[in-house]
Order: sequence, then structure tokens, then C-alpha cells
Amino acid sequence: MKLLFLICMMSIIATVYPQKVDIQKLNEYLNHIENNNQGIGSLSIFKDGLEVYNRSFGQSKLTNVDYNSNTKYQVGSITKLITATLIFKLIEDKKLKLDDTLSKFYSEIPNSKNITIKNLLEHSSGLGDYVRKNDSIPWLTSRITEKEIINEIIKQGIDFEPNEKVRYSNSGYYLLTKIVEKKYNSDYGTIVDKHIVMPLKLENFSSIKNEIKNVFKSYEFQNNWNEITEFNFTILLVLVI
Repeated sequence: MKLLFLICMMSIIATVYPQKVDIQKLNEYLNHIENNNQGIGSLSIFKDGLEVYNRSFGQSKLTNVDYNSNTKYQVGSITKLITATLIFKLIEDKKLKLDDTLSKFYSEIPNSKNITIKNLLEHSSGLGDYVRKNDSIPWLTSRITEKEIINEIIKQGIDFEPNEKVRYSNSGYYLLTKIVEKKYNSDYGTIVDKHIVMPLKLENFSSIKNEIKNVFKSYEFQNNWNEITEFNFTILLVLVI
């Protein structure tokens, strides 16, 4: 659900900006998505600092779900953009370097002496993907510990040498998030609040670890929209918006 929502949001913005927003076409497009059960989400478009369009779609098809205009979405891997921003803030403040190696923080990770912060950022580290344990993801739906995730990353090892190729890695960004916590000596939610949320006055943006209420669950459509078992995001450090 969220993936479609985000793809729709980005593609629409790319199409209409900086041209005049065609509200009729946008409504027709979102009506099509809603009427054909292709997604549930919200779209907000800003131009020159002002919101020129705001529309939610699909929520009315959810049964026994309480929601309002302030109900938030779990943004999943979009959290990586915030993690990268925090990493570059550390670099800007001269507390971290792109060529610092992973071994400075996690020497137990295979090939950590050759993997740099830059490799982790650009998915060129060669690390696997802890989300898929034995090619399965259900293990993340229960409460797990940081140690269990680190052990899985160690067990998976590397699939190629750094800079040899590029392949999406949740493991790399999980480690970056933990490096952010180590450097700031604080938890991720507090760091995001202090360095992202408060300076930018983002009233509807936070870490799910802050025990945020009024958040949509995850759903999929199979004859009807049904809630699905989702990851335990309290350990995965996901943001909501």
C-alpha cells in the first residue's frame, strides 16, 4: 500500500511541477486508484512554499478502522533518507568521514576493514540483507533484539567486495542508523526530533519508537482490504509521517 502511495506521489509531483497543478486530472487519477483498489494513501503538493493540493484516497474502503486527517503513515525504507541526512550532518560537523571504515564501529562484521561509510550509503558494501533470513522475512514480525540482527548480518557475510557492484542492502542502512546512535550517544527517535523535526518544525513527523498513536497499519487487497502482519518496527527504527 505505502509503496504504491509513494510511487504515485513522486510521479505526480514530477509531472505537475513546476507547471500549474491540474486538479481535475489529479482527482481523476486518484479516483481511478481508489475505485480499482490499487492503493490507499494521501497526496500533498507544495509550490513556492504553499500547499496547492491535498487529497486522501482509499481510506473509506477500510472496515472497522478509525482514522482522521491526522492519521500517520509508516514510511518504511524512506527512513533511509533521514539516516543519510544525519550521516552527512555528522560529516559536516567533522565527527565522521566518508572514508571511515565500518571496523571503527563494528569490527565483528565480515570485511569491515574494507567497508566504508560511503559504501554503506551507496549500497556498494557487499553486505547481504538481514531482512531476508534464509530467504524469509516473517522473523521480523516478532520482537527481536539488536544483537539478533547483528548476528544475522555477520552470518550472511559478504556477497562481493566493496565498490565491485551496487545492490540494495537493508543491512548497510541498519548499521548506519546504529552508527548515528553511537556518534550522538542517543536513541534514533531523540536524534531525529532534535536534528530534523524541531529545526524544520515538522509537526507530523517522528520515529515510531516515540510511541506515536493514530498510525495506519499495513493492508493488502485480496477481494477486500485486509490488515497484514507487519514488521516489528520498534527495533527497526522506522519513521512515521
